[in-house]
Amino acid sequence: MERRQHVRSSMDGMTVYICDENGLCGATLRDVSRFGVCLTDIPRKLQTQNGSFDAVIHGAGYSFRLHLQEKWKVRNDQTTMVGAVIDSVPWDWAEMTLHNEVRTGNVF
Repeated sequence: MERRQHVRSSMDGMTVYICDENGLCGATLRDVSRFGVCLTDIPRKLQTQNGSFDAVIHGAGYSFRLHLQEKWKVRNDQTTMVGAVIDSVPWDWAEMTLHNEVRTGNVF
């Protein structure tokens, strides 16, 4: 979980909805990188197709529909935290994360 390949930064004010084999549920966006996300407070077990699921992330003037591949997960009593990589990273996503890295000073 803590072996990061890319800089992670938080994105406040973003809303996340997960769409899996079971339907739709909300989550909290913990942090992002150019190629991945960490989602927390997932209220149920995800029913993925080979570890893949979709998420809609919007706020701060952005809206993304991302296809994600689960890399790790931690389940506690009531919620789940998932780390996932983004399949086919949209240009707007890369631009947003790079802008956030520069703004927070996390570039190097």
